[in-house]
Amino acid sequence: MTFVAFLDKNSGNYVIQKSGYEYVNNIQWESVCNILVEASGKWGIPEGFERGLSDFKISNEVIVTAGVYVMVNGRFPFQIGPNRAGTALGIVRLGGHREGEETGWQCALREAFEEATLQITAVKPPATYWYETASSDTPSVFTEEWPEDEIKPILVGRHLNRNHMTPIYLAVSRDTPVPANETKGLLLLSPSEISRVITKGMTLKQYVQAGGKAIIHEELPMNGRLEPFPHLKLLHWVLKQHPDLVK
Repeated sequence: MTFVAFLDKNSGNYVIQKSGYEYVNNIQWESVCNILVEASGKWGIPEGFERGLSDFKISNEVIVTAGVYVMVNGRFPFQIGPNRAGTALGIVRLGGHREGEETGWQCALREAFEEATLQITAVKPPATYWYETASSDTPSVFTEEWPEDEIKPILVGRHLNRNHMTPIYLAVSRDTPVPANETKGLLLLSPSEISRVITKGMTLKQYVQAGGKAIIHEELPMNGRLEPFPHLKLLHWVLKQHPDLVK
């Protein structure tokens, strides 16, 4: 069994990663040693154990994908389309893979236009949070310095096993969202609608009947269940921390 410990610089405690995606959080180093003894049968660092930091070097090379939360008249456009299994309609953030020498912001800027025909302007976030992509329910304050010449994101997703990251930016636009390219449709979600979709669940038909705004480019099943993807849940979390973000 392989264990990897990452130092949480906010608390001074360690985070243990076991077998991929199972985590034991905020464990003091003495407890870490006890776990290691129990796993290896002897005191010390068992084979395969590596001790590292939870922070990471920020550079273009580690940015694989980027996304953006765009505020348009108090609503956030999100893509909608069948999930891979075809069992629901996934609600997905604007964004995608970085191309060439793009920065994270340049990637988000391009993707917002390619997916929703939006020209966007960056908004300075009230704070920046980071989360591990395999466990995105509890973001933490991002304490590292973001490059001075780069737009600062509101969220930073980190793939702990691969040293990859996904910045998510905050922006505004005066344009009218229009589904573009392969985008099947857009939902224009208010903060209250985000909360209802996540906490209560509903179909696309129920969402529209309740006054929700949708722009459908291709035919979608109105009785399809709306499935909030992680970045919608993360936006819901951010809005709870900063309710004045949308005025």
